[in-house]
Amino acid sequence: MRWKLARFCIWLWLVQNFVDFTAATQSSSSLPYTQDSLVSIFISDVQSSTPRKPGFEVVSGKYEKVSLSREFSTGISTSLIAACKDRLLQLEQVFHSWLSIYGLSQLILVDWTSTEPLLNFVLDAVPRKLNNLQVVVIRVDNATNWNLAQAYNLAASFATEDWILKADCDTWVDPWFLYRHPHQVDTFYSASKATEKYLHGVFYMPRKIFYLVGGFDERIHSYGWEDDSLLERVVKYLYMEPVQSSTIQHIPHDDTVRQKYQSCLLGNICLPELEVQFNRILFKFLPCWNIDAAQSEYLLVEHDISNRNCCWIRLQPKKLVPMPSISPPYANVAKIKAIRIILATKYHFPRNSIREWPLSLLESVIRQLVTRRYFLLIISSYSRRQRALMERLSTTNHDRLIVFITSTSLQLRQAVQDGVPALYRNDTKFTNLFQNPQGSHCLPYQVLSKRSLYLLTENKSLFPGDHHWIFVEHSLSTSLK
Repeated sequence: MRWKLARFCIWLWLVQNFVDFTAATQSSSSLPYTQDSLVSIFISDVQSSTPRKPGFEVVSGKYEKVSLSREFSTGISTSLIAACKDRLLQLEQVFHSWLSIYGLSQLILVDWTSTEPLLNFVLDAVPRKLNNLQVVVIRVDNATNWNLAQAYNLAASFATEDWILKADCDTWVDPWFLYRHPHQVDTFYSASKATEKYLHGVFYMPRKIFYLVGGFDERIHSYGWEDDSLLERVVKYLYMEPVQSSTIQHIPHDDTVRQKYQSCLLGNICLPELEVQFNRILFKFLPCWNIDAAQSEYLLVEHDISNRNCCWIRLQPKKLVPMPSISPPYANVAKIKAIRIILATKYHFPRNSIREWPLSLLESVIRQLVTRRYFLLIISSYSRRQRALMERLSTTNHDRLIVFITSTSLQLRQAVQDGVPALYRNDTKFTNLFQNPQGSHCLPYQVLSKRSLYLLTENKSLFPGDHHWIFVEHSLSTSLK
């Protein structure tokens, strides 16, 4: 009898501590949980007991569309998900706009090991009486690097509403966002075509479709391509419509935090466009991410659901999805293609010429383009004498990238073998370097005489720094006409 009574008391204690809605802060657990199992523990009694009719049903392994009104329906609920690391300054500027969204049912914020925890700010910002809106703060401790895919998948796994609005911690959202983007059975909304590139990751879609495609690809550990990879899979099920530009706004800031907590392809130099292209090409070699992919595992440290308006949970990573092992040849191919794309699209280098460049030369040039602002183009035949000239110019002109424009393809190959950036003047895209004034590196050019060029090897202060300079050998001067 005593054993039965003791067992009953233990069962009652567990119910009070893990299920009761007014429970106090919980003790830690050493068992690893996947995202789904964490959700079932944390919000089993927090979510509404009223069943909601989903917008989609699983029939024979496929999603069949159910009739829904094309107008905004209060029967369709929305969760806003956001995640960040050390973005408190930007969060303070946008958080109240999230709380003011009409029709929003749930707001989930993942704090990915911020130096200053975000919970205190959220507790102060959330009103004591918050009608029909639940705020959930998920703190992940001891996560070394920022991983957007893992953080947002964790946030989405706690979403209980029918649709998901994904916003960044520097994204202001209009209070009437939901009403201006009505739910439709065959459509989702994305800002991937927005003029402001930092808004491209904002989307609004059915939660079940997000789960169906597996969410974000957690194998992507560096910056870029997480959002595009997700959208490529979603458009197989739904049509994409643009988010109205007036309903979202990006809060400007520098890239210091991004470069601090994410690995970059060029080491200490981070070029976001290059990272995106590299991940896009690299993950084409891998199987497509899907719903059956392995989940990250976390340790449940503690949680508190005593305040329904603002619940919180603390986790520690147990086993995060690792970066896939890619053989060096495949990684090098992806890096070469990515750098070529950036050189051609952003810096207007002719594609045919840079196709001759090896990876070492491509990396050297892209590093110099990021850190140096101006060109010095030498349009001449390439020889040992010209190479010696370039070495002297490099000594006195550290802030310029020196590029040879050769007259023959043989000279081009010789220069590239010597590790010298060279282009072929008969390349059909060669004149792009001197046109397209809207380009980031297309400033006015001034032509140097031979005497001026040699003076430049002795004293670069003779020439102002706000121009690109061109030396044109007399016999080749018609190449620019």
